[in-house]
Amino acid sequence: MAATIAPTAVAEPQFDPDAVDRYVREYADNAAYPGVAVAITRGDRVVHLAGYGHTSTGAVRGHVSAIVTRLDLANRVQPAVLAHDAGLVARPP
Repeated sequence: MAATIAPTAVAEPQFDPDAVDRYVREYADNAAYPGVAVAITRGDRVVHLAGYGHTSTGAVRGHVSAIVTRLDLANRVQPAVLAHDAGLVARPP
């Protein structure tokens, strides 16, 4: 008689924007970047959009919109997917 194992629900990781801010600021400071733009997506929606240093959130929106337009993409998530698939970005710790 075969045993049946019930699937275990996996909790979605909690998103902590403060942890993202600390990580990006420390990384940017260590790399001496004057400004950093960050867009984080989950599924088909943007969950965090921020500018650090000499970059504002409005500038980030403008840059992302320009990328979407120039590459003829459907939404703001696709540039992140393309960059990840091309090996240009890694998942932060």
